Amino acid sequence: MNLSNGCSLIWFRHDLRVRDQQTLTEAVKDAAHHQRPLLAVYFFEPRLTGADRFGQERMGVYRAMFLLETLKAHKQDLRALNIELLVLEDDPRDALPALIKRVNAQRAFASRHVTDEECEQELLIREQLKDVCPLSLYWTHTLYTQRQLPFSLGDLPDVYTQFRKKVERSANVTEPLVPPQVLAPQLRWALDSGEPQCQLSSLWSRWSERLQAHGLRDERAAILLAGGAEAGEARVHDYCWSKGHVERYKDTRNGLIGADYSTKFSAWLSVGALSPRWVWWEVLRYEDERIANDSTYWVRFELLWREYFQWVALLYGSSLFKLGGLSADLGRSRPKKSYENARAFERWSRGLTGDDFVDANMKELNATGFMSNRGRQNVASYLVHDLNLDWRMGAGYFEAQLIDYDPASNWGNWAYIAGVGNDPRPQRKFNTRGQAERYDSQGRYRTLWSQ
Repeated sequence: MNLSNGCSLIWFRHDLRVRDQQTLTEAVKDAAHHQRPLLAVYFFEPRLTGADRFGQERMGVYRAMFLLETLKAHKQDLRALNIELLVLEDDPRDALPALIKRVNAQRAFASRHVTDEECEQELLIREQLKDVCPLSLYWTHTLYTQRQLPFSLGDLPDVYTQFRKKVERSANVTEPLVPPQVLAPQLRWALDSGEPQCQLSSLWSRWSERLQAHGLRDERAAILLAGGAEAGEARVHDYCWSKGHVERYKDTRNGLIGADYSTKFSAWLSVGALSPRWVWWEVLRYEDERIANDSTYWVRFELLWREYFQWVALLYGSSLFKLGGLSADLGRSRPKKSYENARAFERWSRGLTGDDFVDANMKELNATGFMSNRGRQNVASYLVHDLNLDWRMGAGYFEAQLIDYDPASNWGNWAYIAGVGNDPRPQRKFNTRGQAERYDSQGRYRTLWSQ
């Protein structure tokens, strides 16, 4: 394509959808107004498939395949808008500025994110582009923009309950945006032979081979998660409108077996295939058209927990990933001594601790890429408080294995359990045997995952 007149460019990150997508909406407006093609790009980053500080892989096969499924679906959704998506296996800190210069982009668009690695990317890329092309950033991964919060970021409450009460009293979740207009066919960006080629097919082939070697998701899986915005919206419709499970969520949310004891929206939220604002408004619509009760409110309550962790991550930056977590920032005492015991960690990660409730949950995670919220709290507590292991080893393992991995929520929750996060209590130790008797009194879950 002749790009002598330049183009507009959108860099997709954790925002792989067309509904309620301000970054995409603004990019389409810019391209249509200036009558120039719009190039979309996503970077499948090598750092995310490497090893963490403990030598563990950062992205497992189930999470990778869900992301690639979402990218394939997103590519089709963008094509319907006359936008082509280029997927590159590269580091955006170097590759994005180079691509912008190569295609003569006049303006670039991206979503804002909250954890330190992503924030560092934004700063470095903006610095490289300051004399080349403006990079406009928008909030797409949160319920609120930073300006909509009823306090400055530095005044973020230390405890979730205080945060929830303040935003419920003084902030409104903006109604979600509709999908953007379709670009004129002549503005569709097309690859020349000399341009970078989309690497989605090769990534798909490579990870599919790894999946075959690893083993397909176990048939005992609570839910078989399919990537893409359409699948995510279908799940919301099924859970809320078709089956009405949202009316019983508070009563069933601690379940362990089956698809419908909890919403299971988190996988699509994690990659941005679902907008948290859209989910929030779907629940409000349900309350308006059918029924509002404690359970429908509790779904929004959980969305606010997710929201809180996003702003905690932005405020505290790299502290969230340190052994002491937020202890120093919050003026609390240092955590108790912990260890890096490879053998104990291997037993925990493989589900071979001898605690049948912990082991069942870990086996489910390893075989499916999913674990219930009740299970996550128990296995985290066991690693930290029974095995006395460095909590970051467990958080890193979840990063690789969980299909619904979200950096802020994962690390925020682990720090919370370890007593180095946003919790006034020094530790949250769970009696795993007592929890098993309470939530799996007949042993059905433990029997299901006994092998």
